[in-house]
Amino acid sequence: MKSARILKKSLGSIIAHVFLLGSLSSAVSGQGKTSLSVSLGLPELVNAGLRYNLNQFQLGVNAGLFPDFGSVLLSVSANSYYHFAGESDFTRVRQYYIMSGINMLHSGGENRSDMHFYINFRVGKELNLSKQVAFAIDAGIIYQFYYTYRISSVDNGAPNSQKGPVILPSISLTYIYRYTSGRR
Repeated sequence: MKSARILKKSLGSIIAHVFLLGSLSSAVSGQGKTSLSVSLGLPELVNAGLRYNLNQFQLGVNAGLFPDFGSVLLSVSANSYYHFAGESDFTRVRQYYIMSGINMLHSGGENRSDMHFYINFRVGKELNLSKQVAFAIDAGIIYQFYYTYRISSVDNGAPNSQKGPVILPSISLTYIYRYTSGRR
């Protein structure tokens, strides 16, 4: 029950902050260069994000969570997107894109704390439903370049293990809301 309360409170806080940042950045730029996203993916979990659009290039950050057997998994990532092909009736942004980024995934309970660091590479497609709304799906790989865990009851919380590289599949499904300035 405690983890469910933490999850609800944390997710609500993340979503509120992302929407607040999106509103502020849209008001400041006035150019329709920001997008908000809500996504489900690996390794980003259930997350909310903010993207800054520069023609066919985007920079984004997102934070996510997921319950994990009495604790909560937390994810933070920074990504870049390049839209390279396809046309849309609604926007100038091309539909097909490549994405790369870096992710940090943390999980912890009473006595244990795990940290994973990934680099991800994906290919995807945005399906534009209007000037403002799109869904995106992408898939690729994530490369875990660092992992460590700590057990607090052993060695006063000193690292107990460090593992080397691991390659895993990666996928996400994303809802995107673009702030527009009335231009196509």
